[in-house]
Amino acid sequence: MMPALMAVLQIDVQFTPPALLATELAATLLQGAVTTGVAVLCAHLYVRYRRSWFGWFAVAWGVYVARLFCILSFLLTGERVWLYWHQVTTGWTALALLWASLVFSRQMRPRLVYLWWALFPPLWSYIAIYQLDHFLWAALPAVLFLSGATAWTGWVFWRHHRIAHSTGARWLAVSFALWGLHHLDYPFLRAQGAWTPWGYYLDISFVLLVAAGLVLLVLDDLGRGVRALSALSGDLQRRASGQRHERDPVDTLLVRPLALPGVRGAAMFLFDAVPPTGAMRSMSKSTSADGITASAAATDTGDAASESGSEGHSEGQSEGSPEEETAAEVMERVLSQARTRGEAAPPADALARGRFVSGAGVCSAWAGDTAQHEVHDALARMRLTRRPQIVAAAGEQPFVAVLPVGAGSQLVGALVMAGDVRNPFTALDDDFLLALGQQVGAALDQWALDRQLAARTQALEQLSARMLRQHEEERRRLSRELHDETAQVFSAVKMQLESLRPLLAADSSPRLDRLLSLVDTGIASIRQVTSALRPTLLDDLGLRPALHSLVTDFTERSGLLVVFGAPPTLPPLPGEADLAVFRALQEALSNIVRHAEAERVDVTVSVDDDALTLVVRDDGRGFPTLRNGRLRSTEHRMGITGMRERLLAVGGSVTIVNCTPGAELSIYVPRIPDDR
Repeated sequence: MMPALMAVLQIDVQFTPPALLATELAATLLQGAVTTGVAVLCAHLYVRYRRSWFGWFAVAWGVYVARLFCILSFLLTGERVWLYWHQVTTGWTALALLWASLVFSRQMRPRLVYLWWALFPPLWSYIAIYQLDHFLWAALPAVLFLSGATAWTGWVFWRHHRIAHSTGARWLAVSFALWGLHHLDYPFLRAQGAWTPWGYYLDISFVLLVAAGLVLLVLDDLGRGVRALSALSGDLQRRASGQRHERDPVDTLLVRPLALPGVRGAAMFLFDAVPPTGAMRSMSKSTSADGITASAAATDTGDAASESGSEGHSEGQSEGSPEEETAAEVMERVLSQARTRGEAAPPADALARGRFVSGAGVCSAWAGDTAQHEVHDALARMRLTRRPQIVAAAGEQPFVAVLPVGAGSQLVGALVMAGDVRNPFTALDDDFLLALGQQVGAALDQWALDRQLAARTQALEQLSARMLRQHEEERRRLSRELHDETAQVFSAVKMQLESLRPLLAADSSPRLDRLLSLVDTGIASIRQVTSALRPTLLDDLGLRPALHSLVTDFTERSGLLVVFGAPPTLPPLPGEADLAVFRALQEALSNIVRHAEAERVDVTVSVDDDALTLVVRDDGRGFPTLRNGRLRSTEHRMGITGMRERLLAVGGSVTIVNCTPGAELSIYVPRIPDDR
């Protein structure tokens, strides 16, 4: 007795009208052409991005093409061997698609135990075609196996979509779920010829939907990568434009990866300084020349995972090409090459010697720690190959990505990202990840230079403030000596001259008067110099009387109309701020006389809760401007530069603007907060 499945299908072939058979053959050929195109697309994606799951998808579609060849052969010959291989390749196609999805999602590596699943299609197909007499019992287990494997594939992509919010993964999940439901109609419709050729066309639609989903995966990651780089570049540009943040620059960089779907933490690892040996230099040259080395040839270098069940668990070594090497194998090869060339080889534990300097998210506790276990191994591999590494089951994290961070031509550390998905960038090639690491390295370099510049600027400011203090101390000393010694000498000379008047003849009195007048002039000159060196009113009466006296003296000497306005009392200012304000007004009035050609000057002092503000405005010709209307740099003006330095030393600032007419100079000095 002929088995039921074979009998049904053979009768279907024998009694199919020639026109319908030709239509079915044409539909099969069309499906074969479409599937071959999708296989070529996946092979191209594998070659372009070196992601192994694209290679497995190409293999799966290749098996699907072999399945269609078996259908054609069975339709043309009716021989049961082609039906057998059609059933076998159908099951293998479902398993290959499931395997590709698991490699995509869980970074699985082939193991011998998985061959038991691959044995089911040939074993059951033999039983169904050559042994069983009941059609439903022969077809149902195979259909359930096919539908279950396809639905499982959809679930894998749906789970990835829930973690990574990937449009492509969601598209694939829905496509495979519908395709799994479509497989259930086989024993009731398609095996009876009821859907010919529409069943073929529906399968073609599902093949195209899956191909579109794979393309969407690439587009998702390209867009995500561009957004990540754009955001990082924006941070760099804001930093370069002078915007400073209180947050540590490394912490700022680590926040960016946390915005990627599925990434739960990020950490910055810096290597200890290890002199490069000949072996390491040779290894770096070979990796740079080859582009993809044994450890970087497969995209998913690192300790890989295997999965058991729909959720599964990660274990195993690494996933990738057969030539891929573990860290120990790479290390042994480098040592062997070094011994052959007679070069010094790096110590095995020195490659990943270093420390996490900062962490964010779930990696925040890593700061200050050394790399352990799988992460240590991946860092050593990355330092040798200078290629990104992926680690599965790294401690409590399902997956960890290690990206090289370089400063110029030097590899200084790694950006380590931990998350729920096997790679924060599911489809992109390593060149993008290298570019991301280079951006991070460039940012760290820039911020290091910024810190050096800020430190040197602060040192210069402190030096300038110290020089100003020493200058004022010297002026105070000279003023005191002139007042206490030289002025007293002149006063003594005057007293001695006065004592000579009774002894002189009457005709000598005019000459004595001239001598006394010269002495008075000398005393007045000394007082003027001492006042210029150090205003005594500032020490004796305070800032407001000193400013008012300065304005009064300036009015008398210059002949300009000067209007002074200030509150009756001024609050205390910190340190030498009183003197800085006095000197600033002194310099501003001096500049007006020499350059402004003004007739009126307004000096206004105002006070608020935070600061004292002094505004000097004149109706002169203003400061020189450029063609675009901006003021010319005042850095070459020593008076204004000195004014800025004095005020900067006490936390103040100077602002200069042109008005219509004239110019306005504003001086801002923080005040001592009131005790409340």
